[in-house]
Amino acid sequence: MSVSKKISIKLPSHKTKIVCTIGPASNNKSKIESMVKSGMNIARLNFSHGSFIEHKKNIKLIQDASVKLNRIVTILIDLPGSKIRVGKLKSEPILLKKGEYVTLTTKNTLGTNSLIPIDYKRLMESVSKGSKIYLNDGLIELRVKQIINDEVRCKVVIGGPILSNKGCNLPGAKLFLDTITDKDFQSVEFGLKHGIKTFGVSFIKNADDLLKVKEFARKKGQEVYL
Repeated sequence: MSVSKKISIKLPSHKTKIVCTIGPASNNKSKIESMVKSGMNIARLNFSHGSFIEHKKNIKLIQDASVKLNRIVTILIDLPGSKIRVGKLKSEPILLKKGEYVTLTTKNTLGTNSLIPIDYKRLMESVSKGSKIYLNDGLIELRVKQIINDEVRCKVVIGGPILSNKGCNLPGAKLFLDTITDKDFQSVEFGLKHGIKTFGVSFIKNADDLLKVKEFARKKGQEVYL
């Protein structure tokens, strides 16, 4: 009669994951080592910004710090997705004040205090009178008042400064976008080549979006965590 041996596994004292984004203020050896010592166990790389060359450098810094300090640090590549963004502004930052009116346009033009370009050609189909629009990654709130041709006139509900290429969010709107883009697949392939298996998929519509990424990785002979 065989007796199964009990295996005792010592769990870590904490289960919370501390996720830190590595960017211009932290992408150096001493800073990353300090973050690891302070408890960072997931290092997030935002692939909406930066080049593959820059991300390769950051991956090496994180991996070196993990080995040197004998700490497990998961590298998470946050895929850019099909994010809607503010276009190029003539001068920046532009300050939008509460109560003022501003027009959003899909035309390729330089933005001003009264006219801001949005890089989403079907904006007028996705919003209607009364819709909320958030700029600057959610810090600025607009309310749609009127839609005319390729322009959307809005009232500023919550104001603030805005810069070129900042995110534009349309809560509750129907979006006419491909969730997983070619840039996403290129980013996954880049990550796999550098030993990364954990990815964040932005703006998913349903489970099929995740399955597309998983299937892409399987064709490369690897499994990924999303």
